[in-house]
Amino acid sequence: MATRRPAFQVFTRQSLHPTLLVGATGRYGSGKTETGLRMAFAVAKHFGGRVGVVDTESRRAELYQGKFGYFDHLPLNGDGVEDYALNGETLTAAMDQLVDQGCTAIVVDGISDEWALTCDRAGQDWRNWKVARPPHRDFLKALQGSKARLVVVTCRADEKYTVQAGGMGANGIKEKDKIVSLGEKHRQDKDLPYILDIFIRMDEINGQAVAQIGLKCRLEDLKNRTIPSPDRELWGPIVAYLAGEHHEKIIQPEDVESLLGRIRKLPKEGQARVKAWLEGAGMEKLAEVPVQLVLELTEVVQGEERQHKE
Repeated sequence: MATRRPAFQVFTRQSLHPTLLVGATGRYGSGKTETGLRMAFAVAKHFGGRVGVVDTESRRAELYQGKFGYFDHLPLNGDGVEDYALNGETLTAAMDQLVDQGCTAIVVDGISDEWALTCDRAGQDWRNWKVARPPHRDFLKALQGSKARLVVVTCRADEKYTVQAGGMGANGIKEKDKIVSLGEKHRQDKDLPYILDIFIRMDEINGQAVAQIGLKCRLEDLKNRTIPSPDRELWGPIVAYLAGEHHEKIIQPEDVESLLGRIRKLPKEGQARVKAWLEGAGMEKLAEVPVQLVLELTEVVQGEERQHKE
């Protein structure tokens, strides 16, 4: 009997609906939730729709309501709501409901408790991992299965230390042992970064939130970057990527100051034509023009300058 060949689905670039999965880890107060909400509101503003928050921290996300905008709040525990275990089935149902309500960007705040439950289920006997691991895999698959444009997950991290034995001093007296930091370790599976498109380590330096992005990043513009006070410099490339402008930067106002000056020197008729060109290209402001259109805009300005000289 002949074996039935599998029927695969092949997607062209036009049929792709990219979803970015971003992870933000860090200590308490490092800016994980704020950064996630900033990214989510930037994506929702660009594509339309609303921001949804799956709150696993006893309704703590309500503290951010209205700070950057208002979001759809879906708490899984806390006062006045039924407690739901954080697992793959619950997470899938929660994110599907938010998408059905019109959310294009979702923040899951946070996912550390799921790993704690997995470790409790396994206990001290490694043989128990045969039972504990499958539900955890289902949870990671649920993170990857959302239909939202952007999913940001936050995860707590702890500073790890070790004791470094003191050596023998020059005077023959043993030096004191030292406590040495081994860096931060997120409270989740060590394999978490491998399922993420962008892995961000949040830190706080002199009271300022800092986003550190290593090689684990799908966007070339953000690889190996340290971004203070994460703002448009972080979410600009994310919005551009989701809009199909892969690996294209968003031009910042300071980068096109000379071009702005040239436009201001044009007569009113020339300025009106440049403005009409921007509107025709779907850009309301010069600061929002992607790199790929800058050359075209420059040619438009040059043409107006030549016409003005004539």
